[in-house]
Amino acid sequence: MIAYLFPMFYVFSTWTFDILSQTCNNLVFICIALHGLLSTLTMIAVHKPYRETLKLLMPTCEKIRKRSKVSGVKDLQLSAIV
Repeated sequence: MIAYLFPMFYVFSTWTFDILSQTCNNLVFICIALHGLLSTLTMIAVHKPYRETLKLLMPTCEKIRKRSKVSGVKDLQLSAIV
């Protein structure tokens, strides 16, 4: 909501006062585009399954992959028996 607050206020004010500024229009579109980046970073930071999948997909992060333990099929079968 914060990422859309400034752009919506600007769009409303330019529509009301009939003002056009290409620089401000560009800043509005940058703010709107940052919403996607911010939501992606939030999902990675907040939800553990997203972090774990990202760690598995990044081949250059061996330290991160060694620290995290992802349970395999054998672990699931053993825990079901016990």
